Amino acid sequence: MLNALSRPGYKVGQYADESGTIALGCADLGIVDRGIHPYSTPDRSVTVCLYGDIYSPRTDPATTLAVLAKAYRDKGPAFLNDLVGEFFLVILDHGQHRLILANDRYGRRPVYYSTHDGQLVFSSEIKALLASGAIRPDVDPEALADVLTFGLIPGERTLLRQVQMLPPAGLLEFDLRSGELATSRYWDLRLHLQPSAESEAVLLDRLTETFSTAVERRLSPSHVNWLSLSAGMDSRTIASVINSTPNATVKAITLGFKGGYERKVTSAVAATIGVEHSFHAFDESQFTQSESEHMDLVREAVALTDGMRGTASSALTAYSARQNRRLGLDVMITGHGGEIAKLDEAYNFAINTPDDLHRIRTQPVDWTYNRLFRPNAPRFNTPSLYSGGLAQVFADAPRHHLQTIIEQVDANLPPEQLVSFLFLNELFRKRAVYALAVQRARVEIRVPFYDDDFLATVVTTPLSLRTGYKIHRYIIKRYRPELLEIVLSETRMRPFPSAAERLFRGLPYKLATRLGLFKRDVPEHYFAANADTNFFRSILQDPMTLDRGYFNPRGISSLLDEHARGRHSLNTLLHLLTIVELWHRDFLDTR
Repeated sequence: MLNALSRPGYKVGQYADESGTIALGCADLGIVDRGIHPYSTPDRSVTVCLYGDIYSPRTDPATTLAVLAKAYRDKGPAFLNDLVGEFFLVILDHGQHRLILANDRYGRRPVYYSTHDGQLVFSSEIKALLASGAIRPDVDPEALADVLTFGLIPGERTLLRQVQMLPPAGLLEFDLRSGELATSRYWDLRLHLQPSAESEAVLLDRLTETFSTAVERRLSPSHVNWLSLSAGMDSRTIASVINSTPNATVKAITLGFKGGYERKVTSAVAATIGVEHSFHAFDESQFTQSESEHMDLVREAVALTDGMRGTASSALTAYSARQNRRLGLDVMITGHGGEIAKLDEAYNFAINTPDDLHRIRTQPVDWTYNRLFRPNAPRFNTPSLYSGGLAQVFADAPRHHLQTIIEQVDANLPPEQLVSFLFLNELFRKRAVYALAVQRARVEIRVPFYDDDFLATVVTTPLSLRTGYKIHRYIIKRYRPELLEIVLSETRMRPFPSAAERLFRGLPYKLATRLGLFKRDVPEHYFAANADTNFFRSILQDPMTLDRGYFNPRGISSLLDEHARGRHSLNTLLHLLTIVELWHRDFLDTR
């Protein structure tokens, strides 16, 4: 199992009891010194493993495990309520003959487990469970239907029948003598969604303070902290509060295209906050790779996400991670997750109109289902595209699973509170977390917008403050108002332009862009262009694929022909189908 997790350069540690019935293993990048893994107390009463970071109580990473072991001995599992961080924690209590698995409040580190005949196997990656030989690789067709419908699996199921995910703030307790297992939650987001009665001014001040603390918590005193600086507002908000001090060196880095406007914008932001800026350009030719190289990137992303993330950006995510490692970056501060503070930009769950609010309130399942399914070409993504058991469950199972999730939330909450829950519990946990997992295989990634204290405040903040970048603007204005005078590369205007600026700068740029007169900094376009019909055909019409019985050969042929004509956007759906097949080949066919 440990070999399945370890990669070149990783720091590996393991523990086994004298009887050989209990074994723990940890594989770590080795960039940050996290001490001895696993850690046992001097009296050998408690053994601890940690994957992730604890930000409060604040300790030296090398001594964190000792602190956690003491906290557990003092308070038992109740100590979990005191932790702020992103983690998967394993505690072996020798005296109580008990094994405990726990994760953070928002599930930012996946925890997979399976039980059979009184045995428990668990890991942060499904491939390690398969390597144990303790589970049968039986595919769950309903989970497969979920992935092909939504690009994610609602709830705690996985693509394998015998494997479950631990929910956010999950606590699993396993009795080593009886083999009995119990799961619970030590904290529940659904109980913390009530809108705040405090004034907007008080909330904005608290959001500003918690966000500043979130950034400071994530700075490493022993490494260069690279701020991943884009031309957008999320990284600019981090830039407004980040400080390079003798105890925490900060530099900024941007990866983009030669000739792109992003370089000019990010250089101006870095100069304003007084940090060194590196711009690493790549030619468009680097994004027009051979099919085999593109396939290698997609397979790497599938391997690192356990096939649980179905998006068309898989190759780009893996490529970006490789670039970061090639540049020798150790710790990166990124702007992932800023959407939770701007619900009008929350991807599939963006609230843009009064009709959205009405439909969320009156038809929450329909609204959510359509928002998740719409990018995956529902006109073509029908049961007729599939075969056998998958075709039977495709029409109804995904909607039922989504309904089960939504019914767990208080129906009397305002619409934006339901969206906050769905964004964090489903979209963020099933997409962003897996995208970050690809990056974390090579670089230490720190994400201030996902801070516990910041999230606890923002989810209770009214929708009136969570649109139009109001929270971002308030934070920037408090610390670095001059950053609001720097234009955005996407619009060529300042973040909050005047009417005249919209008319004389924004509108001409938008028209010129549509005419192809300006270069746009969108690397996804180049990856999408490389994944042409022949790329998908080589996988989806391979006899190995068709013999598997998931896909209807006639439906696949029709879909590929439609994609070749170029009249419909089928790139995302074809990526979903390809990812499912590659997952089966690389995870199951090799067993």
